[in-house]
Amino acid sequence: MPWSEVETYLAARYGRYRKTDWLGPDNGTPVNSLASEIVQFDRDVPYHDRSISNSAAVTEALGHQPPGSGVRFVTTDAVTLVRYPSAMETCGTQWVDLGDAEENHLAEFGLAPVDPRDVEPFEVLSSIVGEPEPVRVDADGTLYEITVAGGAGLQPTSAAAADPGVLETLAGAESPGYVFLPAGVGPLELHVDYTDIAAAATGTQVPDDASYRSTWLINIDMPEFDTALPPEVADWSCLEDSVR
Repeated sequence: MPWSEVETYLAARYGRYRKTDWLGPDNGTPVNSLASEIVQFDRDVPYHDRSISNSAAVTEALGHQPPGSGVRFVTTDAVTLVRYPSAMETCGTQWVDLGDAEENHLAEFGLAPVDPRDVEPFEVLSSIVGEPEPVRVDADGTLYEITVAGGAGLQPTSAAAADPGVLETLAGAESPGYVFLPAGVGPLELHVDYTDIAAAATGTQVPDDASYRSTWLINIDMPEFDTALPPEVADWSCLEDSVR
């Protein structure tokens, strides 16, 4: 598949991706999933629906591991909502209003604000240096080696996002990785090694013999989905005492 096929993904108005952050031995075998999330997006609405599980940042902010499948955040131009299962008891609904897209309580969950028009893996693809050359071509698709500039795709903690020193480190960073473009049905695979800058941005300490990598599986071949917001949403005040 020619590299120009990436433009088809970048032009997509809606889709879905799964991201996983890995910490493992420096031999290419990920053994520990640090965090995983599934995102559905519609850039025309705009609408960003993000379900996070196994996240150290969220767990540290809450003081405990979220129950069930984790925590779900929905962001539009007008509002940021969280679906927090334990809110039912105190709020009468699982959905809580965190504020608008820019001024909200995402930091209470250890997360930086989200622009609902941004699609994280598309930002990574747009930050690739030069035009990659294929390193493997077969019936399944084409594998490209890439270099990603500026720490694109690495999610800093809310504290790191406000630290000029961390932002300067990320701005000058270049991270290796690869992209697999499928020849037929299947997701685009995006893999980036952030070992050199992960500690500064995420607070995750990476041992000398380990690496920190992120992977995205991106699907744009899917039907449109419902972007209606939940009818019953509680005010943040009912939840703030239970979130550290």
